[in-house]
Parts: sequence; C-alpha cells; structure tokens
Amino acid sequence: MRILIVEDEEMLAKTLKTGLESQGHAVDYLMDGKEGERRILICHKDYDLIILDLMLPGKSGYDICKGVRAAGIHIPILILTALDRTEEKVLALW
Repeated sequence: MRILIVEDEEMLAKTLKTGLESQGHAVDYLMDGKEGERRILICHKDYDLIILDLMLPGKSGYDICKGVRAAGIHIPILILTALDRTEEKVLALW
C-alpha cells in the first residue's frame, strides 16, 4: 500500500513513516497544507491512503479534505489530530 502523510510535526511524521514502512508500506510525507493538497490533486492515483492532520501551515486539513472531495477524489483519508472537541471532529466529516 502507498500512503501519503500530511503532518507538520516532523518527528510524528517520521515515526509514522518508519512504523508503516516496517509493515511493508511505501510512505511519503509532507509538512505543509498547500503542498499536501497539490500532491493529492496531482498524484492521487499514486496513493491508496492519506493520513491528514487538521492543523497545518499553509492550508488546514479541513480545507484540504473539502477541496479533494470537491475535485471528485475518493481516496480514503484518515484524520490525525490533537483536537478533542466533538464539534471539531464532526466538522472534519463534512
């Protein structure tokens, strides 16, 4: 499986990458929201899963998710966030 991680905390992104690669997955990571969205829009057919942080520099994970879905891209997106309010979680599902 090929996975794209969009996470601005480099230590967390590297740890996820290492763990997933040890399970046989190919993993790329980006640390900026605009760059992450651009990669998804251009290369979405290259990935089987996106792991997406909500609080990113450049563009929020909320906006990335909305833009990707509006573009008709239906790749699975796993939200990774430190936000814990129910309202924030529900907003990510829209």
